[in-house]
Amino acid sequence: MTRKTWDKETWLDVSVNLVPIAVMVVFIALFLVFAPWGIDGTPASLTQFGLILAMILILGYLTYAVGERL
Repeated sequence: MTRKTWDKETWLDVSVNLVPIAVMVVFIALFLVFAPWGIDGTPASLTQFGLILAMILILGYLTYAVGERL
């Protein structure tokens, strides 16, 4: 019996991780567009954006890997 990898059940299981990814992307976009405290290129500012981007990339990769294995 063959089964598609990305069927409806897999998308439902993976959507649990897609919501936090979307929230982080929206917050990064808002902070880049409105910059309430300014983006001055200091190490603290770069570290903040780097950590959030790293979380997005890691969570995205883990979501894809789990979806392939389900």
